[in-house]
Amino acid sequence: MSEEKKEIISGEAEKKQDLPLIFNSLERATKLWWKHLKSFILIYLEGLKLALIPIVIFISVVVMDLKLFGDRFSLAWLDLALFAISFLLIFYFLLRSEIAIFLFIKNDFKGEVKTLFKETRSLFWPYFWLGLLTFVLIVLWTLLLIIPGLIFSAYYVFAVYAFISEGKRGWSAISRSKSLVKGYFWPIFGRFIFFLILAYLLGSIVDMPQSALNKDSAMFEAWNLIEQIIVMLVAPIFIIFFYEAYHFLVKNKKR
Repeated sequence: MSEEKKEIISGEAEKKQDLPLIFNSLERATKLWWKHLKSFILIYLEGLKLALIPIVIFISVVVMDLKLFGDRFSLAWLDLALFAISFLLIFYFLLRSEIAIFLFIKNDFKGEVKTLFKETRSLFWPYFWLGLLTFVLIVLWTLLLIIPGLIFSAYYVFAVYAFISEGKRGWSAISRSKSLVKGYFWPIFGRFIFFLILAYLLGSIVDMPQSALNKDSAMFEAWNLIEQIIVMLVAPIFIIFFYEAYHFLVKNKKR
């Protein structure tokens, strides 16, 4: 048999390789997450540290407004504008933290936090527009029926990985994701549904204490904040899990 034929057969065999079992992948992702949890926390704190600036400014203006005027409508327009600006800045810095986590995972869990965070500055807008485009497409598919929305969510799941790892943007990243999933749809769809169910179960467990709290109480609001922190902390498990699948597909499919 010629060397050329051997290479063709070898390539076909590689394409037929199965993805690792879901629970094996989840176990590996969880172990890696736990091992590098401190780094994930530091990345989030880097974003939160900068996000605190608009929060402090907003609270200071509101307090000053109350002390000087008493009437909450006296500077309502300014409060509203500051709240909108604060919200956008908080969103900006937290999204950059998310991008930094992708970079950290892509770099094999290496990199200084401040350096990673600086790298996210130029990636923010392409990342944001890709996320918005993907979200709009999924919503449009979901408007037809829930099933098409789930199907195309699975097809688009690697778009952000194609952006982070390959520099592909917009439609190019989405097309890359679809091409990677093609031929492996059911294993990827199964993983996507598995994580939806897992997220629902974990969310239900975390929500349990709120059922005993008064919705107008400070404890209720405090628990909402705790829930958001828990979501942020465990999110890297999802990212690692699908990065492993992405890496597998890239190795086993032609570019």
